[in-house]
Amino acid sequence: MEKESDGKLPFLDILIHGKRDGTLGHSVYRKRTHTDLYLNEKSHHHPSQKMSVLSTLIHRAISIADKDNLRKEIGHLKKTFTQNGFSRRHIDLALKRAFTPNKTSPKEESTATIKAYLPYISTISGKISRILKRFDIHTIHLPPPK
Repeated sequence: MEKESDGKLPFLDILIHGKRDGTLGHSVYRKRTHTDLYLNEKSHHHPSQKMSVLSTLIHRAISIADKDNLRKEIGHLKKTFTQNGFSRRHIDLALKRAFTPNKTSPKEESTATIKAYLPYISTISGKISRILKRFDIHTIHLPPPK
């Protein structure tokens, strides 16, 4: 059970606090023990898995933080991503994707009905995917075993 302290109440990932005008504000909540360590850019994972870390945390900030706290949260995320080895270019790309409205066009149906699940190996996975794509085989890269 969480208890209010200093006019703030943590609830799941949300920190609810009272504003001066009597309304409630909300921002992303992290415990004091949170380390901001996520999947590092230099780790041996597929690039889409590494970019999903950025997009997931940005989406979480947009969904949870109110307009007064969003700028502060995005600043915190930029600092966190940099500490986890992500380049400024990757961070800006993830932010641009998150804040660009999606064009609601019908999704292109994949003609590939066969799927190949392969372990991700940075030097050859892309080459294998391109070869399999010629035969309408969709490749799904799995992270390395832990």
